[in-house]
Amino acid sequence: MHSPDCGRNQQVAGSNPVGPDMEITEKELQDTFSKMKIPKDIRLFMITKNMYVRIYQGKVTWRLLSEEFEFVKKMKCERGEILDLFSKMEFMINELIQLNLLGANEEGAEKLDDLLAQADFFSRLKLLRKWKSLNNKTVEMLNQAKQVRNGFAHAWGIEEVLYKEKPIEENFETFKKDMEEIWRALVEVYSVEQKKYDIDEIFEKIRRQNKKK
Repeated sequence: MHSPDCGRNQQVAGSNPVGPDMEITEKELQDTFSKMKIPKDIRLFMITKNMYVRIYQGKVTWRLLSEEFEFVKKMKCERGEILDLFSKMEFMINELIQLNLLGANEEGAEKLDDLLAQADFFSRLKLLRKWKSLNNKTVEMLNQAKQVRNGFAHAWGIEEVLYKEKPIEENFETFKKDMEEIWRALVEVYSVEQKKYDIDEIFEKIRRQNKKK
């Protein structure tokens, strides 16, 4: 069954670059990690203006961004791309909970991961709203978007998926605009919380442990 590309790239009116004070270059990442073994007890997820960086279970991944919020702006009206976006949002929600409860402390992080895996996505949202990490508007928009998430996860075809009571193919530009607003809100909140990480100390810990070997 053919799905048309109903998602045109568009700029949201009044949007400005969002980025934390924390910055790192691709060269720094390559210099630090290209020849070093990463200890499995180091955990990090960091967002800069141009990059997403993830350290987890001894592996380092990073992605350079060609433009801000490119996950949303380049998204097409296709099951895989939309579910991938929700997966990234769910990941961000989990990391916000981790930082709220544990800060940059890695001890207990895996156990908390296990607990979060047992909680549904929207229960996690309620926690962040209760802690005032997310405002009511963002939580309500995410709750409304679950119609699309659930639709693509369970529907037979795209024509069965609705957003705000309209077929997603007809309402995709509105959905995409709303997703960019949600993603912007998550990045803004995470940009504050991630300052709990001491990036210099994390990198130095990696270097120290590699010198011992």
